[in-house]
Formats: sequence, structure tokens, C-alpha cells
Amino acid sequence: MKILIDRNDCIECGVCMGECPHVFELMPPEKARVVQQFRNGAPERGNVGPDLSASVKRAADACPVQVIEVL
Repeated sequence: MKILIDRNDCIECGVCMGECPHVFELMPPEKARVVQQFRNGAPERGNVGPDLSASVKRAADACPVQVIEVL
């Protein structure tokens, strides 16, 4: 599963990290990003396997500004 975060519109609420701390991190003053282990070239891009797909989808659904796209 591919992940893409629109960091420009991220409001730094931390919901993604709360739902899926293995994949998302929030390091103020930066916006949400994919943790290094799952990052694909840039902080806003990542890839995860099927074992984490359900929690990544929950994080995307819970995001109040809907900036996490799962492909």
C-alpha cells in the first residue's frame, strides 16, 4: 500500500500518529510524516505491507482534514 500525505494542508493534530504510530510521526515544528522505515524518498511518501494497511486506513479516515491518501 502506498501512502501520500499532503503536508501543506496538515494541521499537526497528531490523529494519524495516534491511530498508527508505527507508520506516522509528528515532530514539531514539522508536519506529519511517514517514519523513516516506511518512507519512500520523501517524508510525505511511503509504502507499507498488508500487516499495517488496516491501521493506515484508519489513520487516513480519522484525519480531520483528510490529507492522507492511500493507494
